[in-house]
Order: sequence, then C-alpha cells, then structure tokens
Amino acid sequence: NTGKLLPKGQNWWNSFHVVSVEWTPTDYIFRIDGKEYWRMKGKPLQSNGYLVLSALTSDYEIKFLTKKTIKETTSVDWIRVWAL
Repeated sequence: NTGKLLPKGQNWWNSFHVVSVEWTPTDYIFRIDGKEYWRMKGKPLQSNGYLVLSALTSDYEIKFLTKKTIKETTSVDWIRVWAL
C-alpha cells in the first residue's frame, strides 16, 4: 500500500514525488520518494528495453479509460536513465 509512504496529512495529488526503479542482477526495486514499496525477485531484463509511463493497473481497464471517464492528468517533470 503506497499510502503508507506519505507523511500524515499529505495526499499524492498535492505535491511532486520521485518514483524510481532500480534493477540489479537479482531484483527490481521500486521506490517512491526514496522509500522502498515493492521488490520483485527474478532475472531482470538483460537486454535493451524502453520506458512506458502508464497509470494502468490491469489490461481489462483499457476499455473503460476515455476522456469522459478520466478527467485527471499526471505531469512528468523529467526522466533520467543511466547504467553503471
């Protein structure tokens, strides 16, 4: 539950947040504002990939997502990708 990452009284929609994914040879580590909220074990991507910025949680939602049903927007200020 990502709501537990926020300080008391703060909402997701009233401030900016830093969302990150780190992948190592054994894990994907997901963080919001530097706090880990999910870790997925397994063999991460070993070839070139690409970013997809999406608010979808499941494929079945696609047919319900229209300008009439979703009026909110999300702003992305910057994206940075690097390899060590």
